[in-house]
Amino acid sequence: MKLKQYIIALLTLTAVSCTKDIILPEPATKGEEIVTINASISPETRVAYNDTTLKLSWESGDQLLPAGYDGTTYKGSKTFTWSGNGNTFQGSAVDGATTYKAYYPATITLDGNGNVQLDDTFWQQTQNGDNTTTHLNNKLLLFDVDANPLNQTFNLVLNSSIIRFKLKGIPANVGTLQKLIWTVETAQGTKSMTLNVTGVTLSSSRDSITAFLAFNPTVMQIAPGGKVKITLSGNQSCQWSTTVANPKNYIMGNRYKATVNIGWTLNNPL
Repeated sequence: MKLKQYIIALLTLTAVSCTKDIILPEPATKGEEIVTINASISPETRVAYNDTTLKLSWESGDQLLPAGYDGTTYKGSKTFTWSGNGNTFQGSAVDGATTYKAYYPATITLDGNGNVQLDDTFWQQTQNGDNTTTHLNNKLLLFDVDANPLNQTFNLVLNSSIIRFKLKGIPANVGTLQKLIWTVETAQGTKSMTLNVTGVTLSSSRDSITAFLAFNPTVMQIAPGGKVKITLSGNQSCQWSTTVANPKNYIMGNRYKATVNIGWTLNNPL
């Protein structure tokens, strides 16, 4: 797995690709009866994110959303839940469906034609403590949009990305950290994402945090000459910013790094 590094002032961005294979054998029963499916996943790409190994893994409560079709006609979807044993999921087949697309997480909404609809709250995330990633689990969009019979392999492709913020030299005045706001200037205007934070207090003896944010890479593309800003909000807020000469096009399925060591500016309280 190769890493490509991009250095923009103090901002270092590194990408690692992720894909995932899901094997869904033909169920023995149809309709509302319980069907057991197998989900075989390569070691490099699973669902509970570990930033040290860059791996994902199934965990309790994980669910898949197979969407059934008869030809091009959407017939509905059913939720399959990880059994807690190996790579097996259980659920019921969709009546009248001959082929399936597959989606993770199962909490996403499909419209009447089977198209994915993400509401405004989907990307809301709260990180509890420093250097934790549990909040990413249900924000990793994995899709296979090629309709296949259940006895063929489903190749789920990561449709979201992850950025790791490794931030140091943060002024002690920030105190109890509540939010990290990542703002970029795109060709369509200024876009921001907010990560809520709990359990982290900055002080004279602690001036750093490692934070993770899952995001839609098609939205956060940085325009040529665009400004990048990181704002930390707590008892007092501070920010760091830089201007990017060349465009930054984030790619689905990649994991990026943003490192800031100096250059924070305190915002004076009113």
